[in-house]
Amino acid sequence: MSIRTVGRLALGAAALTLAAVGTVQAQDVMDVAVVHGYGGWGYGRTVTNDNPNMFNYAHRLGDYSHSEFALNVSVPVNERLSVTAQPFWHQGHHANQTASGMDYAFGEWKFSDAARFRAGLVKQPFGIYTEVFDVGTVRPFATLPSSIYGPAGTIGKAYSGIGLTGARYGSGGWGVQYDVYGGGLEVPEWDVGLQVAAEGVDTTGKKIDLTLQKVLRNVIGGRLVFALPIDGLSVGVSSYTGTRPVSGVDIRRSVVGGHAEFLSDRWSLRSEYAHTHEADVLDRTSNGGYAEGAYRVTRLLQLAGMYNRLRTELPGANQANVARARSLLDHEEWGGGLNLWFAQNFVLKSSYHVVTGNRFASPEQPSIRAAVANGALIERTNVVLFGAQMSF
Repeated sequence: MSIRTVGRLALGAAALTLAAVGTVQAQDVMDVAVVHGYGGWGYGRTVTNDNPNMFNYAHRLGDYSHSEFALNVSVPVNERLSVTAQPFWHQGHHANQTASGMDYAFGEWKFSDAARFRAGLVKQPFGIYTEVFDVGTVRPFATLPSSIYGPAGTIGKAYSGIGLTGARYGSGGWGVQYDVYGGGLEVPEWDVGLQVAAEGVDTTGKKIDLTLQKVLRNVIGGRLVFALPIDGLSVGVSSYTGTRPVSGVDIRRSVVGGHAEFLSDRWSLRSEYAHTHEADVLDRTSNGGYAEGAYRVTRLLQLAGMYNRLRTELPGANQANVARARSLLDHEEWGGGLNLWFAQNFVLKSSYHVVTGNRFASPEQPSIRAAVANGALIERTNVVLFGAQMSF
């Protein structure tokens, strides 16, 4: 995509935003619109040539094609109303990994700092990173921890509906921010491994659901974040519940989580935990979380480390079947990174990850069944990620 094309798309997004509110003239866009962009490019490769597993955008041949960009346009129409839209573009090494769409598109009416009403396609408030998914310059690793933000069906990027948000801060550094919302939600979920683990030896007539998104409706959720009287320290809790239609029956999925974060000039320390339960025939339960830390040695150099874990239980499945491919239900990851910060908004990142389990690191779909049947699943995958991320 050329710079001219990106520019045209940016102006187009701004013009659409202005047209939606109708009270701001198009020629005033540069005076009132707040425009931000977030993008990046990444290379990923698994270390051993005989390992067919893929993890994030890494595989044994090496992937140079992972790139993405999101444009955030916010227009303060007046002192109470603002309208925000964020289109995105993503390119991958397969045609089905190249996509474009809309991350967010919502209006916000400000009653006060303690009460702001939102409606539309709104950022889902959950944990630490949901509202800055695409902003690679606010995190130490090229990708977000998969136990919470990967295709585990834990959270989505945005809900479609209405919500209320606000914050109050007192003396001594204390404060609280809240969110409540309701509507519909799409969550990324790659659960082919779970299906294969639960299906048993006889796969005759059994079809694999290849859907990459699960759609929830009648969602109700909320988040509370507490600022503590230590500069840069906050803790929070998040939760939501909704139903997923499956063969004419509504299956309830509920998620609850907690997080803690400390940020300073040199340190960034973050940790999250989430518990997910879906009341389907498998009675699926997942527990995931991560701990992530980074230290700025100099203005240019940053060191980072992380531990990431997800474990899934399927008590409703035949446990003998599950035992054949237990690794398809588990993910454990250690990672270390070295980052070069040329500026606050431009960083070069490199990291090495050791993954045990096949929940997220596994062969492509047609090969999973055969690998399980032949006892050929490789449970350990070593990955190198390298790339650049930028924002403005």
